[in-house]
Amino acid sequence: MLALGDQLQAEGDLEGALAHFSNACYLSPNDEEAWTSRGAVLVSLARFTAAAASYDRALDAEPEDADLHRFRGHSLCQAGNPRAAAECHGMGLALSTEYFDEALAAASVTDERDETSVADEWSARALALWEMGRLVEAKACFAEAARLASPQQKPEAERNQERVHSLLFWERAVAGAVPLGTSSTPWYAASPPERYKVVTLPPQAGYETNPLYECHVLHYLNSPTCSWLLSSVQAHTAEHSWSLPHRGDAGNLSVPEVALSECPTLSRWMARRLCAEILPAMSRLFGIPLHLLLPREVFWVRYTAGEAGAALLPGVTEPVQGRDRVALHRDGHLLSFNVLVSEPGVDFEGGGTHLALLGATVKPERAGDVTMHSGCVIHGSEAVTRGTRDIIVGFVEVDMPFVVARDLYRWKRDGREGRHHHDSDPQYDPAFLDRCWQAVSHVPT
Repeated sequence: MLALGDQLQAEGDLEGALAHFSNACYLSPNDEEAWTSRGAVLVSLARFTAAAASYDRALDAEPEDADLHRFRGHSLCQAGNPRAAAECHGMGLALSTEYFDEALAAASVTDERDETSVADEWSARALALWEMGRLVEAKACFAEAARLASPQQKPEAERNQERVHSLLFWERAVAGAVPLGTSSTPWYAASPPERYKVVTLPPQAGYETNPLYECHVLHYLNSPTCSWLLSSVQAHTAEHSWSLPHRGDAGNLSVPEVALSECPTLSRWMARRLCAEILPAMSRLFGIPLHLLLPREVFWVRYTAGEAGAALLPGVTEPVQGRDRVALHRDGHLLSFNVLVSEPGVDFEGGGTHLALLGATVKPERAGDVTMHSGCVIHGSEAVTRGTRDIIVGFVEVDMPFVVARDLYRWKRDGREGRHHHDSDPQYDPAFLDRCWQAVSHVPT
């Protein structure tokens, strides 16, 4: 009966498959596979409450199955119960972590140890810890994965390790756990951002007003501050060089960058700015409570025009074309900001943030201006046609139950893999932004 249900499901007859799986559950009420299959079909039919009930019955038979807890959490999230969904997801992650512990312990006593598979286990355990918010432990696991990794595995393990390090730094900084130094030096003198331009995406797809439709441009830093920032990054890169990680398809999002968490002078400065001005401004403009905003990663990014943009930079061993711009994309976080450090018309020409749905490019008026928008809007940058354009780019997430954020990510990922074209077609911006705002507006405050 299960085999026939599987066949009907593969053929697209979901109602027929549901009938067979339901009959199997009636005849064998303790059959975990039958209840799981029934739950999966109900999810496909968007009957999420009933799907959660089916996974409940499956868990009666297999209470320590981590996947079943996650499946139930997904159904509850879609049914509009994010709190219960987060609890289920947490239980699944805890069980997964126990499994990884056992697998790693078994590997440590095996005479012929496959370090590649063990590295995979360390990475999987690290990801589970990451999702549980246990970043210190996740960082240590990624480090072990990088140590054991094959040459093919190592770049991803090292990138994950660096990302967790960055997350830890900015979370600690905003929480006051990172010493920020004194505020007496002139370059700390910054007034609250003052908005002078708003670009609004046309409201569609079910919401009359959605703050995530808006892109804001604000006057922020003065010229002496920008000069100090430029000299600071030049001093840092003279000693530590730029990095050029591979981002996007065929590297079309790769530009020279510096992670500010790796530069003590700039990181202390940015931590103070995030706390005092940037996050409060984002909270006010996007209508999201301040305590729910979490800074994730902050980078210094450099765009260079023409042939100079393809030339080698200090510490960069391979030329990459397209350093004068980045392609259209969505960010991995809900909100983003970028501070223009170079002076338009003097240091560079061209550039700007392109919003694909409007067919418009937002260009700040002067050095020190900050642009804030939802990273879920499909956007890119226009080409720099002369000179060098330096910006500080930051990503901010909303503290919501992870299962909600994960579902948004999967919806985004489906587009990137071509199933729904969400990540490449700007016509999906309103639907995607409304889905994001629905999730954010339901986060308990």
